Amino acid sequence: MKNDYLIYVLIILLFTYIKSNAQFEINKIDSLIKLPYNVIVSKPRKIINPLLNAIEISEETESKLKTAKLYSHLALAYSSISEYDNYRETAIKAIKLFEETKSEIDLALEYGLFGFHLKTTNLKRSKYYMQLAIKLGEKNNMTKELGGIYDNYGVVLELANDLDSAFYYYKKSLELKYASKDSIGIPYTLNHLAGLFAMRGNMKEAFEYMAESDKYRAQEKSNYGRAENAVIYGELYEKVGNISLAINKYNESLELAKLIGNKNLVQYNYEKLSGIYDRRKDFKRAYSNLVHHKNYQDSILNLETNKRIAELEIKFESEKKDKEIYESKLKLKEQRDQILIATVFSILLLIGIIAIYRFQKFKHKQIRKELELKNQLAKVEFENKISDEKLRISRELHDNIGSQLTFIISSLDNLSYLNIDENNKAKLNNLSNFGRNTLNELRQTIWAMKKSESSLHELVLKLNELKKQIFTAVEIQINNNISSEITLTSTQTLNLFRVVQEAIQNTIKYANASKLEIKFTLINNKLILSIEDNGNGFDILKANMGNGINNMKFRCKEAGGNFEIISDNNGTKVFCSLIIN
Repeated sequence: MKNDYLIYVLIILLFTYIKSNAQFEINKIDSLIKLPYNVIVSKPRKIINPLLNAIEISEETESKLKTAKLYSHLALAYSSISEYDNYRETAIKAIKLFEETKSEIDLALEYGLFGFHLKTTNLKRSKYYMQLAIKLGEKNNMTKELGGIYDNYGVVLELANDLDSAFYYYKKSLELKYASKDSIGIPYTLNHLAGLFAMRGNMKEAFEYMAESDKYRAQEKSNYGRAENAVIYGELYEKVGNISLAINKYNESLELAKLIGNKNLVQYNYEKLSGIYDRRKDFKRAYSNLVHHKNYQDSILNLETNKRIAELEIKFESEKKDKEIYESKLKLKEQRDQILIATVFSILLLIGIIAIYRFQKFKHKQIRKELELKNQLAKVEFENKISDEKLRISRELHDNIGSQLTFIISSLDNLSYLNIDENNKAKLNNLSNFGRNTLNELRQTIWAMKKSESSLHELVLKLNELKKQIFTAVEIQINNNISSEITLTSTQTLNLFRVVQEAIQNTIKYANASKLEIKFTLINNKLILSIEDNGNGFDILKANMGNGINNMKFRCKEAGGNFEIISDNNGTKVFCSLIIN
């Protein structure tokens, strides 16, 4: 009985400790989330590990919004020490979580920072994210936050050489910052305006804006802003030719950057000093500063490797802690029973979900098969209707138009035997020949229409019949170099026939050729009809494409093929190529 009482007391004490410890962790997370911008950028290395630990705890509690804010602060810290790979990875995680929680205000800020970060690597994407940030900021009336977003967007526009737009957004940012009394943000915008005026050669205004910025920097507790102002002054003095003051300001910025641990700014100052001393032909100091610049560049690169090692150590310690917690939980019988029950329930639930999923999948598969079968039946019925209609039209053409043409031809032939003058007789013969040609054209059309599909062999036979009907001095050769059977639709058959027919007529009329070769070849499932004569050719660029060539091009495309014509002094080549299944 006494032992049971002691166990009960110990359990209560344990739960009290866990609860108080959990509350402590929550308070620590909240305090990190409330860290202001200037604190993060001035002491980034000191807060990276606390932020990593807080993120791990926050992810366990499944608080997405808090985790997103911690990732946002961590991204800013990485950016401040030039660890840009870590920054991008962390910022993207923050953006995804803010999007999931639909936290538009936080998302606007994160879009703005991420877009600003991309300014040197992908200007197009940088503008895209900055515009998203502005849209969300204006939608949610984020007056104070928009001051910073407008300012950063001005920098992006300045890099894009859109100076007028950059000036507009800088001024807009400054108005909002003055209205909200944003003493931290105001000097950043003043610095950007100073840089813009310096680019335009208005150095007086540039120094006036920097003087105004200095007033705010003097009130700041951290050295980050003063280091930035000093390096800007160095650039301005260098631009106006006051090299001594430029050197002083670069050295001032250098010392402040070392204090805050901003290696990126340190190596930049060394680089600027090296350049000045080189131009002064003070090669000893130029070389010394260049060495320091390279050393800091290398340390920034090595920092990435060291950071990876530190992360592995943190993960190892986290795994060790998790193992200890897990072992202590196993000692509690009641909790073990609950885990067992939960596990069994989860397995049963999973089996049920899998069974439902498989049933639904089978059902959807059956429905899909039924729909495919219905579509196939509908397609067959539609094709049958088209085939019946084509047969009906071909019969109408044959029975009505064909018989009428035959009657006209016969009548014209009879008239030619009457006692009439030679001129009229010639005209009647011409009309009779025209009628016969028209009747042949009609028969060829009816031949193509009557079949839903035809073979290349049948098309070649039909072309040979056409060849026999043509009386010309031009030698016409028709070669089928394809051994396999090729199936063509009625549309393809008719249009290929018309292409050949038109090419023969053009060759006889215009080419002054003695030979014409019509050839069918098959290359990589592509049927190629080539028509080549040895005539005098023509200049394709200068020639006015007549109806004949345009008709061939139209017929080839209607057959589903690609048309090409080549012509020079050696003759003309026409190609129509179409893919054959």
